[in-house]
Amino acid sequence: MQATLRDTGKEVAIKVRRPGVEPLIYRDLYLFRRMAGYFNWFTINRLGCNAQVPGYIALTLGEL
Repeated sequence: MQATLRDTGKEVAIKVRRPGVEPLIYRDLYLFRRMAGYFNWFTINRLGCNAQVPGYIALTLGEL
């Protein structure tokens, strides 16, 4: 999201915080990790690559 400062007119980025969303994100990441374990076999055997779930989860948690 973006906003404009009144005094300078400069455009800035804003971060919207939503109280209570953190437990939901942890739950979703837990489920995502579980599903990735099942799909990892497919990505390794069919696509020749490993699912990058830990990196995605670390990035997501860093944003909280």
